[in-house]
Amino acid sequence: MNEEKKPGGEIVIEGRFAKWFDNFWYHYKWVTIGIAALVIVLTICIVQACTREKKDIMIVYAGHCSVSSSQQQQLNDMMTLFLPEDFDENGDRVATLSMYQIFSEEQIKLIESQTDENGKPLRVDREHNTNQYSTYSTYLQTGESSIYLLDPWLYEEALHGGALRPLSEVFSETPNGAIDEYGIRLGDTEAYKDYDVLKLLPEDTVLCLMQPLVMGRSSQEKAYEFEVDTFRAIVNYRKED
Repeated sequence: MNEEKKPGGEIVIEGRFAKWFDNFWYHYKWVTIGIAALVIVLTICIVQACTREKKDIMIVYAGHCSVSSSQQQQLNDMMTLFLPEDFDENGDRVATLSMYQIFSEEQIKLIESQTDENGKPLRVDREHNTNQYSTYSTYLQTGESSIYLLDPWLYEEALHGGALRPLSEVFSETPNGAIDEYGIRLGDTEAYKDYDVLKLLPEDTVLCLMQPLVMGRSSQEKAYEFEVDTFRAIVNYRKED
């Protein structure tokens, strides 16, 4: 009557699916994880591509100037006014200014010879400066943008590198503000004089047009001609009476 009760054994229910899944997971665990990760990344990229604001043109500034995000948006809005048409025909004209803050060695030395309001020497993050210059130089070779606004020393580099298109191929006569056969001093353009927001950029900035490359956007005839037309619109701007 007082038999000792023994605990019941664990009941395990293992169906065909469970056996199949265990076998599958054992053999294809890392492949499955890799595919799942790839799907997640592709999904994020697709969502970002669908929600990101479309742009008709990318204009590049490279030089020592730095602006806030709100000021950059003002520059974007102002540049949009020069677009001759809605290139991608999505109902909106959108120009974006991509900015690279880059100091020359002379500019760095000048900055670091000065002090702040507390008397401490000013410093330039040379590693960041090198990275910005490298990123800009790489982008220059992609052909994704043709209109550039450059510090004089960066303009000289582009000029000597044979990257610029002669103004004579774009205009019937030499534009106002032309400093040579390839570049135009931004401060001498009517647009600079008329739009205060453009004065966020140094007046000695050089406006220039790149030669088309065999890759990127500039390799597409229609896209490159759109950039040429936009370049003309900026240079030929005159205030309406």
